[in-house]
Formats: sequence, structure tokens, C-alpha cells
Amino acid sequence: MNTINAIGLFGPVGTPELLLALFILLLLFGAPKLPKLFRSMGQSVNEFKVGMKEGSEGLTGPEGEGSEGIFCSKCGAKTSSDDIFCPKCGNKLKK
Repeated sequence: MNTINAIGLFGPVGTPELLLALFILLLLFGAPKLPKLFRSMGQSVNEFKVGMKEGSEGLTGPEGEGSEGIFCSKCGAKTSSDDIFCPKCGNKLKK
């Protein structure tokens, strides 16, 4: 049997499949360890998002090229030093 055909036999993943996978995880890891497993997975995803955000902030816009920029007092968004109003919330910026 061809692997492409074998993969096509399973179809889309739905609720019954997810419940079966959760049941198998429960059997493999046990009930006390599952919250720790999911918590560590969530922390990993959050750390990844923070890293992606930090990495992209240094690469975009004129702020990364040496100009200081201004932070909005209302929403905290970093704006360019040329802006008069915050592009995120519309608050007037103090220079």
C-alpha cells in the first residue's frame, strides 16, 4: 500500500480523534502528570511568541536604526519620533 493512500484513509481530525488521543495521553502519562505536561507546553509556546516578538522588533521600522521613538502614555505603544498622534489608539503624544 502506498503511504499517500494510507494517509488519505484517515481523513480530517475531528472530536472523536482528539478524544482518543487525549485518552492515550492519559494512559501513557497518568492523570497527575498531564497538567504539568500541558503547562510546560503552554509556557514553551509563550516563550516562543515573546522571542518572535523581540526578534521582529529589532528588524522593523526606523526605531531599530537608532532613532529613539516615543511611547504612548495611554496604550504604551512605541511610536516614531515624528508622530503627533499614536497610530494604535489615537492619543496625542507629548514631545
